[in-house]
Amino acid sequence: MSLDFTAALAIGGALFVLVALGAAALRDRPVTVAIFYLALGVALGPFGVGAMAPRIDDPWLLRLTEVAVLGSLFASGLKVRAPWRSPGLRAAVLLAGPGLAITAALVAIGAHLALGMAWDAALLLGAVMAPTDPVLASEVALRSPRDENALRAALTVEAGLNDGTAFPLVALGVLAVTSAAPLDATTLATWALDRVLWAVPAGLVIGAAIGWTTGRVAFVARARAGRTEGIDELLAVGVVALSYVAAEAVHAWGFLAVFASGVALRRAELRVVASAGLPDERVSPRLELDERAPADALMQPEVSDEARRHPTVAAATVLHDTSRLAGTLERVGEIAVVVCAGAMLARSFDPAGLALAAVLFLVARPAGVLVTLARSPFAAREKAVAGWLGIRGAGTLYYLAWAANEGALGGSAAHVADLAITCVATSIVLHGVTATPLVRRIDRAHATTADAGLAEPVTT
Repeated sequence: MSLDFTAALAIGGALFVLVALGAAALRDRPVTVAIFYLALGVALGPFGVGAMAPRIDDPWLLRLTEVAVLGSLFASGLKVRAPWRSPGLRAAVLLAGPGLAITAALVAIGAHLALGMAWDAALLLGAVMAPTDPVLASEVALRSPRDENALRAALTVEAGLNDGTAFPLVALGVLAVTSAAPLDATTLATWALDRVLWAVPAGLVIGAAIGWTTGRVAFVARARAGRTEGIDELLAVGVVALSYVAAEAVHAWGFLAVFASGVALRRAELRVVASAGLPDERVSPRLELDERAPADALMQPEVSDEARRHPTVAAATVLHDTSRLAGTLERVGEIAVVVCAGAMLARSFDPAGLALAAVLFLVARPAGVLVTLARSPFAAREKAVAGWLGIRGAGTLYYLAWAANEGALGGSAAHVADLAITCVATSIVLHGVTATPLVRRIDRAHATTADAGLAEPVTT
């Protein structure tokens, strides 16, 4: 069913009103608002009024999911302030590297043995289902740059990193499905050199360089300009676009570049705070001066023009406005992607996807977490929570759309999309119901441990 612009605008406006009202109603409920988005998608799709019927091979869906993931990756990167050697960041690297590979391998094996899929299609399915989702993980992610919970840091950074580290596996799966002959050693070596050894580090370096350089220049310009309203929000769009395009232009992974640019922009703020210190109380008398707080925590309505010229407050202005826009893009992307997922269920629901979800959430993800975090300082209950809270969503849908536009979802892989979409919907419901209570329990346990003085909880 095609819609003209006016009808699409009307549906979009009504959707955002319903989402805003629904989110407010669910604020104190032990469920995530993503379940509400999914239900709206089902109601708007062929199961309901038939107002929309997206297909995984629609070019616009590829771009929609791409933009949604980019915005969320940048927003996630901006929240990361932990030291490089912190337990949370070390755990995230392990989860996004070997942990992701273990998860993908176990899903592929399960799909082959339990569902009878060919190995090439099973590899593609394992790859698209392996990454966790930065868009839907807001309940378990770092709530703000102030958050020092190591488990949240690990899950936030993992979701940012593995959307890039999964791309080589997805590319390999697409290559396996579309190749006329089995992959030989030469093809595998070329893939490893080009899509792993080059594309992964190059994406990280390019994004970090753009984020760091842009941040340092923006902070200096802001300190000289003082009060300039409404300009810094554009920095987020510019950094995301430049990082992504620059990385893709040299065949590096743009997703990794965007995440790294957000992290680097935050690191540039840390450097300014370390060198310039906090503003004098005579300049900013009503600010809460806390050297552990992020610079953008200094932004309050009463900040004077004189205070805005202080290097730290200038950095605060840039990070405050940039983070605000990034957060808005993240929320809009989440709404659009999950609504589309709900609408696609009418054509794509496959009961076998429930079996796939069981393999992923009860075997593959927990095994990947337990193996990679075996020597980490996290408590057993934290590892168990991390093993369960591997939320799937926009990243998986993007990879499916990308594979479809590469011509890889036919033949032996014809059912990959249906299985994956069913699994994503299952994840949204299961994790939407369980994430809030589990995370609240972990937070209470941390608070109780700290108050009792028994042992320090693991922090970033």
